[in-house]
Amino acid sequence: MGNPYYDNSKGGGTGCHLYVDGGKSSINQIDAIDPNGLNLVKNYDCECDTSFVEAPGCNQFAYSGYQGGDTNCWDEWIKHWIAWDKTNTFPVDIKMRDVAACWMHSMRDMINLQNWFWLNRRDWTTDTGKYDYWGWNEIPIQASYTNDPLNYKTLAIILPVDAWDLSSMNKQYKIAVMKALAWYERKKYLKPGKRFRSKRPGSYITLLRQKEDANGNFDFEFFCESVVLGQKYVIVYEPENGGTGSCYVKKRR
Repeated sequence: MGNPYYDNSKGGGTGCHLYVDGGKSSINQIDAIDPNGLNLVKNYDCECDTSFVEAPGCNQFAYSGYQGGDTNCWDEWIKHWIAWDKTNTFPVDIKMRDVAACWMHSMRDMINLQNWFWLNRRDWTTDTGKYDYWGWNEIPIQASYTNDPLNYKTLAIILPVDAWDLSSMNKQYKIAVMKALAWYERKKYLKPGKRFRSKRPGSYITLLRQKEDANGNFDFEFFCESVVLGQKYVIVYEPENGGTGSCYVKKRR
């Protein structure tokens, strides 16, 4: 598998979905073809058909879930899937989204379609609850880049839905974070200590909480707090003072 328009000798993490049964591989990409031949994908490489968002009145880069975002028209892709998929009776298990999904060139298109999966979830999936729903985005990148600690500006701890801060979460979650940070330290992606705040790799860290608005949609908010993580680490929050502040990991004494 790979993006043939990038480099078909190396691929790029894109392509059709494969199914392996008894050692034999086959393509199980879902089709949804209307009488005019319009499908969810536009070629045999399973690239997304962008006809849905190139119609008059559409602004494919408008942000889904925000004012004016309904004009990007990526919801039409989902409506087309529901209307012309002959293999499923909707709503379906959320896993069916994976074998229907295609790949894109634009990150904004990818985010917009993901947001419409959430906004229209009651039309296509049985997994509509905020605790049952999981995201959908995959961005291929060279392993040589991600495996280089010098490319890590910070580590991010993402809190579960409805968790406002890490300090008030159960002990088991703090221990889980501690073990994760220990793995990053062993792999040399993390160097605990105040003196490594500005180093790469270093000790800088950030936390993200998922904020729910009145319409049941979510956004991320960056923050920091001081919190003890098991027997090994402490996150230290130094609030801004004169325009500077920091959030870093140090060893627990």
